[in-house]
Amino acid sequence: MKKILFITYNFAPGGGGPVIPIHTLVKYLPLAGYEPVVLTVREEYYQKTYRSPELASELPDDLRVFRAGCLEPKNWGLKDKIYGLEDRNRRDRLVIGLGKHLLKHCLIPDRNITWLPFAFTRGVRIAAEEKFDLIFAVAPPFTSNLIAYLLSRWTRTPYVLDYRDDWVGNPLYSSRFLPRKIVDRVLEKLIVRAAGRVVCATEESISLFREKYPEITADKYALIRNGYDPEYFGPCLRAAPQAERGKTRFVYTGTLTLKRTPIYFLRAAERLIRERPELAGRFEIRFVGFIPKAVRDYIQRSAISGLTRCKEGLSPRESARLLCREADVCLLFQRKSEGGQTAIPGKVYEYLAAGKPVFCMAEGGATVRFLESTGGALFADYEDVERIQDILSGLISGGKTAPVSRLTEAELRQFSRREQAISLGRVFDSVTR
Repeated sequence: MKKILFITYNFAPGGGGPVIPIHTLVKYLPLAGYEPVVLTVREEYYQKTYRSPELASELPDDLRVFRAGCLEPKNWGLKDKIYGLEDRNRRDRLVIGLGKHLLKHCLIPDRNITWLPFAFTRGVRIAAEEKFDLIFAVAPPFTSNLIAYLLSRWTRTPYVLDYRDDWVGNPLYSSRFLPRKIVDRVLEKLIVRAAGRVVCATEESISLFREKYPEITADKYALIRNGYDPEYFGPCLRAAPQAERGKTRFVYTGTLTLKRTPIYFLRAAERLIRERPELAGRFEIRFVGFIPKAVRDYIQRSAISGLTRCKEGLSPRESARLLCREADVCLLFQRKSEGGQTAIPGKVYEYLAAGKPVFCMAEGGATVRFLESTGGALFADYEDVERIQDILSGLISGGKTAPVSRLTEAELRQFSRREQAISLGRVFDSVTR
């Protein structure tokens, strides 16, 4: 069993979308012949709205996790306001908004940079006590990549980078401030060039890297997509009967933000029942996961408040079970400003694993292209209320059938986190042999 130092800011008991793929890789990497030793941040720095303590019970008992501090605020309420997860009053918006704007140009590569000196120091101490065959860093945050680079130079151990989202060239992370853009590009090129391999989650991400750095050979990059945990999804769950009949359930699982909002979808649903009130009793909308207060308030004021349910606090396993047993159509919202050009959310593969059709409201990009290839989705532009209403009307009234993915079980299995961990092990082998 080879030993790998696994660097990640996001880890249990933290929660949210970034934690799940990291959690499952740590869980399944021993199947590929690698023993992970995790270096992460201390628990008090996790945001209170993103916590999944139950994930820790799924990890091996002998897994070693080392935690380092940082200089971020420990006050969870303040941190959630800073990152836009809680509503702000007028003073909050002024002070925090101005502070974020100024710090965005100063904190390079991202807001988690104050973790670097603590994590690097802890990593040096760990490496002094035991020999690692490889260093592996998962980003974002891209601070993890810098830590891997510095530890690699210090210990003379090769490293592999895993980009779940792109950095340079991604509107979600790229700065418009020219000096900052130049520094970001120089840093990324430095750490990518020095890496043994770079793992990307989409073909579009690899294409972006090759466009940015044409002098770096194409064999530097490896494609390992997002996926689903096979322990959470299976044929027995997908075959489970619906809890109720005669009502179409639209289900969204995961985190909503002030930018990734379902407002346009909700407006379409409101317009539909105003024009066709007889359909009000024939559908239901469920949001499972974190929902910003602004979205909750909108739902409470809307004409569809009685048709919409919000559920927070479910574990990933419980969310998967609800998705498999109770969803008729799965909802997806994605904007290019949040990385939609090259990123495919992990929930896409979970929806497919659940055997459910997808209603995708996006602005083009990698997700749309991928779902088109599976044949299991309906599409509307993110803000096209009229088109969204038309699709809703057809699905609810029975005039339109939601397509189900044409992927076979064997094709779907390639997105299993267990299979992906084994594939990642082969990438590691190419660096450590």
